[in-house]
Amino acid sequence: MLTSYVFNFFGLKNIEKLSLTRYCLAAFVVDFFPAILIFYIASRLINSDLIGWSFRSEIHIGIVDLFGLTLLAPLMETCMLSGVVYFVSKIFETKINTALMTAFVFACFHGLISPIWFLGTFWPFFVFSFAYISWFPQSFKNAFISACVPHSLHNLTVFILLYNSKLSGA
Repeated sequence: MLTSYVFNFFGLKNIEKLSLTRYCLAAFVVDFFPAILIFYIASRLINSDLIGWSFRSEIHIGIVDLFGLTLLAPLMETCMLSGVVYFVSKIFETKINTALMTAFVFACFHGLISPIWFLGTFWPFFVFSFAYISWFPQSFKNAFISACVPHSLHNLTVFILLYNSKLSGA
């Protein structure tokens, strides 16, 4: 299975046997580092006019942003993700196809902000969707947590990187 290979690549074996807490941390690692690489490569290949607004000049970073980015957005998007997964799973039978199509939907919405955001969010939302689908048979609560916590950690890390970038004037 694709996700098993990806988890194995990061040295994370037997993901099915991980506790929910460890799974969330592992999913964050698997989601974040490829996403940063994809975003970096895409930002070097895509015309700067297509990237959209500049992080350095127009983004405001404060406590409200920290709350919105790390708590509110993951909670709201995981609620939406659960609905999208429900409807997409009626069309596609496999976990992989359901997760891929759900990730595509969310990447399209993020891509409305800027085309590069499509590329930077597809992989993370694939991981979040697959986590949700994988944990749903145990409980909705576990499924929700397995998608929301890595998403929150992802956004927190992005916030820290942006905050440090702002402080350094980069």
